[in-house]
Amino acid sequence: MPCDADFTNQCELLQSGLAVVSELERTENEDSPRLEQARSYLSRAGQKVRTDGFSQPFAKAIGLATSVAVSHGHDDVAKMLCNSVIHGLSIAQ
Repeated sequence: MPCDADFTNQCELLQSGLAVVSELERTENEDSPRLEQARSYLSRAGQKVRTDGFSQPFAKAIGLATSVAVSHGHDDVAKMLCNSVIHGLSIAQ
């Protein structure tokens, strides 16, 4: 499987999304249904790397993670996450 810019970008987006979800799980120390759903959507996005189906589950995952961040007062994390993802998805398409 050749390495190309889209593949690399999508893999980096997945890594970043997973890191944020894991950090939210660690810092909030709770089982959040929204974070579980976010992990599920990240998994679906991972199965759709290099396809047109990547963006939708990835965006849903990040939306859920962002809502958890905001509801726990991590506005700075949510803003950074949204900006990074918007930029990343515009490149991925």
